[in-house]
Amino acid sequence: MNPASLSSNAPEISEPPRFTVTGNLAVSVPEISLDTGAIHRIGILTDRHAGLLEAHGTAEDPLVELVVLVDGRPQRLTDLVITHDASWIPRLRASTACGQLTGWVCAPPGESGLALRLELLNDTDEPAHVELGWAGLWAHTSLSQFRAKPVDGQIAIFDDRWTGSRVATLTCGVPTMALAWRDGADQSLTPDPPNIIEASWRSVRALTVLPGATAAAELFLAVAVEPDGASTTALHLRRRGFADLYTATVNWLSDHAMRLQRGVAVDNVVNRQLFFNYFFAQGDCIDTGRPVVITSRSPHYYVSAAFWSRDAYCWTYPALLIADPQRARDVLMASLAAAGRNVAEHALYLNGTRLYPGFELDQAAAPMIAVARYLRATQDFTVLHEEPIMELVSSMDGLLAPWFNTHLGLYGTFLLPTDDPTEYPYTATGNAIVAAAFDDLAYVSSLVGDTETAGAWRQRAQLLRAAIRTHLTSVEPGGIRWVWGCDASGRLQHADEPPLGLRTLPYWGLCDMDDPIQIATCKWLIDGYPHHYAGRYGGAGAEHFPHPSGFDLANRLVTLNHDLGDPLQGLAETPMDQGLACESWDPQTGVVATGAAMASMAGFLAWSAWAHVHRLTRWDQPLMNHRQGDE
Repeated sequence: MNPASLSSNAPEISEPPRFTVTGNLAVSVPEISLDTGAIHRIGILTDRHAGLLEAHGTAEDPLVELVVLVDGRPQRLTDLVITHDASWIPRLRASTACGQLTGWVCAPPGESGLALRLELLNDTDEPAHVELGWAGLWAHTSLSQFRAKPVDGQIAIFDDRWTGSRVATLTCGVPTMALAWRDGADQSLTPDPPNIIEASWRSVRALTVLPGATAAAELFLAVAVEPDGASTTALHLRRRGFADLYTATVNWLSDHAMRLQRGVAVDNVVNRQLFFNYFFAQGDCIDTGRPVVITSRSPHYYVSAAFWSRDAYCWTYPALLIADPQRARDVLMASLAAAGRNVAEHALYLNGTRLYPGFELDQAAAPMIAVARYLRATQDFTVLHEEPIMELVSSMDGLLAPWFNTHLGLYGTFLLPTDDPTEYPYTATGNAIVAAAFDDLAYVSSLVGDTETAGAWRQRAQLLRAAIRTHLTSVEPGGIRWVWGCDASGRLQHADEPPLGLRTLPYWGLCDMDDPIQIATCKWLIDGYPHHYAGRYGGAGAEHFPHPSGFDLANRLVTLNHDLGDPLQGLAETPMDQGLACESWDPQTGVVATGAAMASMAGFLAWSAWAHVHRLTRWDQPLMNHRQGDE
């Protein structure tokens, strides 16, 4: 077998997406145009469909577009600039014929919808007749598990006289997804049914604005699986009003933000990653309310809306634990219950059934790492009596046993961290993270008073680390260094995979960062590794993504490694995907090359930046939440 012929390498991105994002746990907004401010998609997660449902407009008629007329003339927002209030709420600014336009797209936490506002300041000397608002078209729908697939169904639209909302519903035998619009004061929804063609709508406020005065318009957009839930939610949002929803959102974001005290620019970049991870790498199913953890709720990530154990528990979970320990508990319980004994399979649907089969060693170890992290950070030992935790602890040995090579004393894997098969299944970092999981099993056993089992797990961790040192080192001209892996006969592979790279071996307790073997390995990763890429935004990639990667940057952050300069400053300066995490980028420009909108990567970067600042260089050091960090 030639493993390369069976690989699924990351697709290259020729035209980087020109969108910013926002959302909350119920609704995702992955496409807000940086050129027009229009919203092109809105998404919801559903248990029933085990994926991400999204309503789309068209390129010519977006789902939600701005309507701005001054004295009857449409305004082209050619100088539009979008920034983010509290590192998350998009705020747009543009010039018009009569003055400055400002707008917001607010996704309030705890609500199933959005609140939008436009303000237009007349800074001329003459009154201006202004029409201000939004229009849109729900043209088609998609369902994503990895890639988006079209959904056939009928989209019907009507005005609900009971709630005063306009409602559009996708029906596929039964109602499947619904959107509802409720406009602000002195606005009118047009055209009126039955004159509506398709699921189109327009909500505009028309008024004369005196010099120095400001015109404003508001819109409240709700999501549900059926029209009554959407229409009543839109009414609820209108009752709360934009000011209350915006203030509550800013307060929530402030309460959950990281405070690294490394300057406004650094803090803002890290918190953008934190909130992108919080709202796009997890969410609540709209039909059941069940929390789920997924790769990304953006269709621009090439394997979106799926569950990876490693992504969930090693990248997203620590960031979630720092920001919101209660949510971290809920997500841990729900995701372990769903994944069950499938947890080490390569990728799962969000309901826990297999999507992309294949045993992956790091994914088998990841859940135990997350459980111990939660326990160390919160001291909430009540979870030890929860069924998903007890099932995980009791199943770990059986899950790993078929992959153990008694001659080598190492565990093998079917797929590597980059998702590809290998002829060298006994990897250094895969076994290092398993050894860490064994130490965590010892920790959990000691918490329940089982000292004998705790001792046995610690011994197994020590033996596994000894086997790594015996079989996965090589004497080279630059000194003894770690190798990536070996086969059953002991043949060595000199390689690396940054998603669980050789840089991280000290983090997983195999050695110290000043160990000569580790120093020689890090030197080789720059001087000898074929997938190191030099440049202003240089770093390590892999055959799977042949560019500098977010993984390598996160690995350098968490190991305090400055071989390529200050990694925290590197995070602050790398453009990535419009400032959000991606898999890899061009070494000269820093612009996304593969894996746009990678929300799980955003979590990896956020918590590794936090760990870097607080010098948390081992997996078993408690990750303080941000409130503890402020004290």
